[in-house]
Amino acid sequence: PADLDADGYSTCDGDCDDNDPLVESADLDIDGFSTCQGDCNDFDATIHDGAFEVCDFIDSDCDGSLVDEFPNFAI
Repeated sequence: PADLDADGYSTCDGDCDDNDPLVESADLDIDGFSTCQGDCNDFDATIHDGAFEVCDFIDSDCDGSLVDEFPNFAI
């Protein structure tokens, strides 16, 4: 099949959304997660699904709902 979004990957290569050039099967930051696997920032290896949250106002664990959540964090 053709590479519809011209990102260098077709559905045969594992592109999970061939209509969006920002979503591809490659792991660009080499953290073990591609955008198809839940990496919400594939240009930063410290940000991916299940990453440890640090207090930096960034959704490091890609859960999409909370930023810098800590179970026992008190101000």
